[in-house]
Amino acid sequence: YIIIPLLIITVALTSGYFKYQAIVVATGSMSPNINKGDIVVVKKLSDNEIRNLKIGDILVFNRENKIVVHRIYKIYSSGDEIFFKTKGDNNNAPDSYLIEIHEILGIVKLKVRYIGYPTVALYERINS
Repeated sequence: YIIIPLLIITVALTSGYFKYQAIVVATGSMSPNINKGDIVVVKKLSDNEIRNLKIGDILVFNRENKIVVHRIYKIYSSGDEIFFKTKGDNNNAPDSYLIEIHEILGIVKLKVRYIGYPTVALYERINS
């Protein structure tokens, strides 16, 4: 009887139609804080909430059709525009690009260790 509620919750979190969404992390760029195979629960943000982000928040964004989970390293603003420089905790240098508001999916609110690893393994196997 517990399987049906779990399936409903899983579908709700992965569909992207709600305030929160679950995403599987596919790389180790955020290790040791967030590891490959972890699932992160992402809170979608309004434009106003995006403007209140701080250095150190973990941002989830869509960059060239890839979902990236990296920490805010610097924030730049010019008039009404705001841009974010990000960096993976396990990367030696910040990302070479700036994130614009329209690329932001949300921020990480929760992580669940390794539960998404079967998804990552399947993806790697299909795309190798």
